Amino acid sequence: MTHATLSVHETYLSLSRSRWGVSTLGGLRPAPKSSEVDMRSPAPEDDAEFLAQYIAQSRQIMRGLQAARSAIQQVEGWARSADGMVEASAGGQGAPTSLRIDPRALRLSEAALGATVTAVLRAAQDDAGRQAQEIADEVNSRTPALPEPLDETFVRERVEQAARDLL
Repeated sequence: MTHATLSVHETYLSLSRSRWGVSTLGGLRPAPKSSEVDMRSPAPEDDAEFLAQYIAQSRQIMRGLQAARSAIQQVEGWARSADGMVEASAGGQGAPTSLRIDPRALRLSEAALGATVTAVLRAAQDDAGRQAQEIADEVNSRTPALPEPLDETFVRERVEQAARDLL
């Protein structure tokens, strides 16, 4: 078996027994409930179509995940101290992106200024983290659960069917 054949074969073995879909609006629809999932294996004559649908749906899921990653990169968390003298922002990955300290804040003791800056930076990171988590939760709710792989019974039946067809 060549490497390419093995890859296709391995992909085929990981196909789901269920068929889950993509909405016509280009977004992912919520994962079906277990009672809504068609648990039958594809018929031999439907194998190519089943594989094509599986690949198309996988690509749609990947596009959704890539869009979420882009959205998280655009996140900007923001915070300000109670007295308004320290402001900070952080990106979706949590890294600080800006820090503004009013010159009047320099009158504070070193410890007080350090504590204020630290608290504001953490609050900005928390805000960015909350926004990023909302995006991740939305994508997670729209992404179908990973399909269960087809078992050895399915593979054996396919091989036996192919052998019968050859005889």
